[in-house]
Amino acid sequence: MTTLKAIRQAVGQELNECLVGTVTDATTTTLTDTANLLDSSDDAARLAGAWVYIASGAQAGTTRRVLEFAPSTGTLTVDSWTAPAAGSEYELHQRLRPTDLNRLINQALVALRYHTEQRVDVVAGQRQYSLADYAWLTEPRQVYAVCVEMGGEGARQYPDIPFEVTAGDEGLTLHVPPSATRSGEHLLLRCSRPYEALAEDADVTACPLDWVRTATVYRVYEWLCRHGPAQDTERYARDRAREGAKLAALNRRYYTLPARRQHSPYSLGV
Repeated sequence: MTTLKAIRQAVGQELNECLVGTVTDATTTTLTDTANLLDSSDDAARLAGAWVYIASGAQAGTTRRVLEFAPSTGTLTVDSWTAPAAGSEYELHQRLRPTDLNRLINQALVALRYHTEQRVDVVAGQRQYSLADYAWLTEPRQVYAVCVEMGGEGARQYPDIPFEVTAGDEGLTLHVPPSATRSGEHLLLRCSRPYEALAEDADVTACPLDWVRTATVYRVYEWLCRHGPAQDTERYARDRAREGAKLAALNRRYYTLPARRQHSPYSLGV
C-alpha cells in the first residue's frame, strides 16, 4: 500500500522538481534546513518562487511560496505562517503547487482500474437486478462476465451465463435469464473497478507505485502543454509522448480488460 505523500514525492523526484528535507529551525517567516546547504547562485534563483509544503508535524499541509532562498545557510524566506517545529518533514516543489500535484495524482488514480468481483444475492426467477448500490459501477462495460455461485466460502462456480447491463436514470441494471439462477445462489460479477482518490497524505492505495507515478507524470506534462510557457510546449509534448509509451506498457502489465461477452435479447429469454 502506498500513501498519497509517497506518490507525490515519487512524482516530484521523477520530474526532478521536488526536494524533501527536514526542518532544522523555523520562524514566522523562515525555514532553515542546515542539510540543504548549496553554494550556487543558480540554486538560489531556482528555488525562489518554489512552493514549500510541510509534510509532517502539527503544521502538516501548510503551503507557502518561497520568496527568497539563501543557499549558504539553507534558509527559505516565506510569507507569514505558524512556524513548523524542528524535525518536521517538508517538500520543495519547483514546477507545480503541491495541491495541483495531488489533483493530478487523483485524476490518474481514478482512471486506472483493477479486476474485482461483486456478489449479488439471487431471487429465484428474477430477471433484473439493480446495481445502483455499487456506486463505483458507472458504465455497463465495467461488467465483463457473470457466473453463478452456489454456497458460501469456497462455493462452486458454474460457467458464465448470458447477461446484459443497461444504463438508466436509476443507474445500472443487470439482466440475466430467469432460468439461469435459483434461490440461495449468488451472481458473481467480474468487473473492472477504478482506484479511489486519496484525500489526505496518509491515505493509501493498492495501485502499484510505478503505474500511478507514470500516469501522473503523463498528466503533468499534459497540463504543462496547456499552461506552461509557450516556448516549452514542444519539449513538453515530447516528454508527454515518452511517458505515454511507458504508461501503455504498464497498462498492459497491470491491467488487461478481458473480452466482454456479448448477448442478444433472445439469449436472455426476452
